[in-house]
Amino acid sequence: MLSVVIICRNNARFIEQAVQSALHQTPPFERVVVVDDHSDDGSTDILTRLAETDARITLLKHSTPRGPGPARNTGIAELDGGFFCMLDGDDYFLDDATEKMHASMSQDPDADLHCFEGLRVSEGEEPAVSARQIAGVFTTLEEKKLPMIATSFSVNKVYRLELIKSNAIEFPSGRYEDVPWFYETILKANRVRSTSVPIVNFRVHADSFLKRRSEEHFEAFLQWDRTENLVNAYEGAERKMLFDFMQVNGFLHFARIFLAGRIPEELEPDFVEKLRRRYAPLRKIKALIPDHPNHVRGRRQFRKIRRYLKAQKEQSTQ
Repeated sequence: MLSVVIICRNNARFIEQAVQSALHQTPPFERVVVVDDHSDDGSTDILTRLAETDARITLLKHSTPRGPGPARNTGIAELDGGFFCMLDGDDYFLDDATEKMHASMSQDPDADLHCFEGLRVSEGEEPAVSARQIAGVFTTLEEKKLPMIATSFSVNKVYRLELIKSNAIEFPSGRYEDVPWFYETILKANRVRSTSVPIVNFRVHADSFLKRRSEEHFEAFLQWDRTENLVNAYEGAERKMLFDFMQVNGFLHFARIFLAGRIPEELEPDFVEKLRRRYAPLRKIKALIPDHPNHVRGRRQFRKIRRYLKAQKEQSTQ
């Protein structure tokens, strides 16, 4: 069984395409669970109409907005077995998405988690590969560092429901809710399979959270606190290796947030100071100071960080 959980919060412009992209898959999804997170832009009417036309759709409605993480939790709780994937209300599947999902599950039926790539779609631009994967099968902690290098999206993966329910894994509230979920599912999966093929289009538009300056981006610090707490389940050399690895990945994530111009200009010094205190041992913070010539526009330091991460990846494959 393969199901999909779609979440919607004021996605009236895009939600029908998202749902239809799930309904028209071959092989089909057995269940399409849609969670409306108290939309007030007409999305609810669209979803009600769609649910009346296809019995596979289960429409769940929140009485108040709870955020993307709790909305996904609501949808996952509705499932009763097999595997599932997820989709945001402003994204949409490629036409052959489930064909690729079933192929991966057939080739490795023991894997708890199947990872795929996505395509970043912006109006007027050619689609570009996003969430690039390193193809392979990963079982040990050392091996799992490779899929953990990829972008921490939740919607480009297929999960065994038993993995989620037996480990009581849930999305947290707040923004950047994907981060702790991403790491916990990989760390607790007995077997992870990554495939270098895309299954989903990530739509980039003017209303996207990642396209606007907002104080909400500071919530990434809380999500990384939750993520780094996962290290406490390990001891000795494994604990140190995982902590060091997460430090690099965390710093890279915050660098992306800052360099992409998501922080309000008046709050940039505060953001960088939090970054400096958190990652001072990495000795990589200097060029992120807002008045430094290497900050947002230059991006030279960002390229240095990327080369550092690449070196970490190459070292892990030796």
